[in-house]
Amino acid sequence: MRDDAKQAGSRMTAVKLLAILTTTHACLDAPQRPRRHHHALVTRRWVVKRFPRHDPSRYFSILKAPRGTDHWLLAKNGSYPNAALKSSLNVFRGCDAKLQGCASPQIVAKGASDVHNYAVLADDEKVWGVTGLTSPKRSTTMGLLASSSDWLVNSMPGLSSDHPGCLEKRPNRPVCEYDGRFSLAKLGNSTLLYARGNTNPVSGGRAVTVARLVNNEWGPLSLITFQQSPEPFDVLHDPNRARDEADVYFGAINENPAMAGTLLGLFPTALKTAASILMAVSCDGTHFSAPIRLFESSHVGGEIVDHAVDGISVDGDDVLLYVHAGVPGVFEKTCAFKALHPKPGVKKHNVTSDWREPRSELVGLSIHREKLATWTRKQVRGL
Repeated sequence: MRDDAKQAGSRMTAVKLLAILTTTHACLDAPQRPRRHHHALVTRRWVVKRFPRHDPSRYFSILKAPRGTDHWLLAKNGSYPNAALKSSLNVFRGCDAKLQGCASPQIVAKGASDVHNYAVLADDEKVWGVTGLTSPKRSTTMGLLASSSDWLVNSMPGLSSDHPGCLEKRPNRPVCEYDGRFSLAKLGNSTLLYARGNTNPVSGGRAVTVARLVNNEWGPLSLITFQQSPEPFDVLHDPNRARDEADVYFGAINENPAMAGTLLGLFPTALKTAASILMAVSCDGTHFSAPIRLFESSHVGGEIVDHAVDGISVDGDDVLLYVHAGVPGVFEKTCAFKALHPKPGVKKHNVTSDWREPRSELVGLSIHREKLATWTRKQVRGL
């Protein structure tokens, strides 16, 4: 009996080791990229800017300058392909509403952990924000303040690594890290902060939580909710199904230019069978309408290929939304990428097609303000 148990244990160990080895060296197929947009709402689509190959810029934000009429475009940069090392926060000033005429970038903050998940807000003639991963060694996020030479400051309200309501179910993560993008939004006299929550102890389950600023401190975080939407994104209405089947990477939440007192949210979301940048509205910042598929995307092993740009601009009667298509680094796990960028000592992958990594580019989506207002009115009826 003991020998049988030992043999069974040895076989189990061998199976686990084989699984680890095959998983470690496996690669994934490069997905198709549908990139369709919502034709009933979007009246115009164009490429705003196409970035040079090996430019790792990501996590774009747009805000109206605190003074004047221009806009600022912000981006995280760093080492190729995913800007995870030598990270910096870059600001392009002097842009118009269509992101044309921007000045050369200025680096305003540095640090891989410091700018990883930044969010900014133009409020009361100042630009401020929240940023920074937390860990057992760093208990609180940092602040951003544009009036200082180095934007990184410790004087802004932050989230603690054990903040009430924060969600971190991943194994070997003793504290909340906030490893996805933050977003800041104004709703009336309230200020809201959106942060990553990790709800699944195995894998996936990325979600969005929200806190409200009260007396210069962030209140408890809570999960945002969505009204029922058509398949397959109906899973977002059920927190248990969302935990097991969906990854909502972050929310890019802003005041809705088409209807005062509402927020417009963009949510890059991946399921096993679909991926899309979803759009929904909210009257209170926590409960959102049934999301629609604004921009069709794809994913690599659950990692979505396209991101929403955080921020909205207005040009005349048009509301302008932006998508970062072809986020660098997402294709790093594909066989095609590994074949193009072989690492020393790693078995080479053969790819028969003439595949090249898709170009990273900012895509503009224009929606007429009245059309957006009509859609918003329909959406808020169920809230």
